[in-house]
Amino acid sequence: VCARRLLGEVQYFVRVLRQYDPRSFSLFPHGCRRLSHDESQILNFIVCLQKVDAAAADIAVRVLLGNAAQCHPVNLKHLLAAGRAVADAFTAHGLFFIPLGQDVLDALTGKSNAICPACPPAEMLQFPKFN
Repeated sequence: VCARRLLGEVQYFVRVLRQYDPRSFSLFPHGCRRLSHDESQILNFIVCLQKVDAAAADIAVRVLLGNAAQCHPVNLKHLLAAGRAVADAFTAHGLFFIPLGQDVLDALTGKSNAICPACPPAEMLQFPKFN
């Protein structure tokens, strides 16, 4: 039951994120112990929202989206709302992330989206593009 709400919020967040940045994000399979660089940026954004740190969340979303024009706060309201819903869902179930900061996550991921040898082929791990 808990997973249903969490998964629903995450799925909605992904749909909203695609509207802001339609590029493919690299995702590693659930069995992999590593995070892709893209996953670490998304996680950092959610952690900032879970910690209710608006300034850090603003920086995290800009890192996630790059220097995109849509980073104006008015344009980000839907992405922020979807991210907050994910953060709130985790918090409501007593699931808390430890804030490491993107610099630590960059060091852990090596800023790489390259999969490990044990992971399936990369094309299976991309967000599909929908029209």
